[in-house]
Amino acid sequence: ESHLPVRSSAPATREQVEELIEARELVGLQIVGMAAERASAEHIGRLREVVARMQEVVADADAYPDVDVEFHLLVAEAAHNRFLRQAMHDLSALIRTDIELAATAGIRRFGSLQYSVDAHVELVDAIEGGDAQEAQRVLLEILNRHHEFVIGLYALGTATPPEPRG
Repeated sequence: ESHLPVRSSAPATREQVEELIEARELVGLQIVGMAAERASAEHIGRLREVVARMQEVVADADAYPDVDVEFHLLVAEAAHNRFLRQAMHDLSALIRTDIELAATAGIRRFGSLQYSVDAHVELVDAIEGGDAQEAQRVLLEILNRHHEFVIGLYALGTATPPEPRG
């Protein structure tokens, strides 16, 4: 049986990647639904600021993942549940590497991550509108596209985890 390290640079096997996908979906869908019901105007403003920063680094596979992770941690904060926020925080190093692989693939395929920025704008709109179902639908769309890229890289044998960041 394989175990994910607590502080890891990347899931090493396709099986681990698929388990991370399951965890992200389970935790993420609950978080965005709760954020849609509970986010303050301040959280919405901060989410929009982070999305604006995502736009600034839309074609930068090194910088984009950090801002993307920051966005999802902020959504977790907006859900107002300390345990879900902690779960997201605990997964953030693995999620960052997962996003980095998908960002590299997305930029290679489309030239930028504009599709991702647009989807995150849509997610903030749904959260601001208090529409938990729409927020979950948008997140699922983001995660499905993202994971199609990552699993595709593993299928091609080209997923080379980046060096651990210190």
